Amino acid sequence: MIFSTTDYEYGGISDFLYEQYGLTGDRRFFLMAQQFEDGEFLGALSLNADFLTGLHANSHVPPVLGGGRRYAVTGEPEYR
Repeated sequence: MIFSTTDYEYGGISDFLYEQYGLTGDRRFFLMAQQFEDGEFLGALSLNADFLTGLHANSHVPPVLGGGRRYAVTGEPEYR
C-alpha cells in the first residue's frame, strides 16, 4: 500500500470549490466541496473546545478556511 498525504491533507480544495459554487451557482461544486470537509474537526471548533495542542497546522488551517468560505457563500450559521 502506498501512503499518500492526500488521505488527510487536501489543502484548500473545499475553499476553492465553495468559491466556485458561489460564482456559478452550480450545486455540483457545493456537493463536491462537502466531500473535503472535516466535520469532526469543525464541529469541535464550533463548541470552542481546546483540542488544538499538538495538531499539525498545515493539515487543519485549510478546512477552517473552507468552512469560512461556505459561510460566506451560503450564510449557514453553523459555519460562522
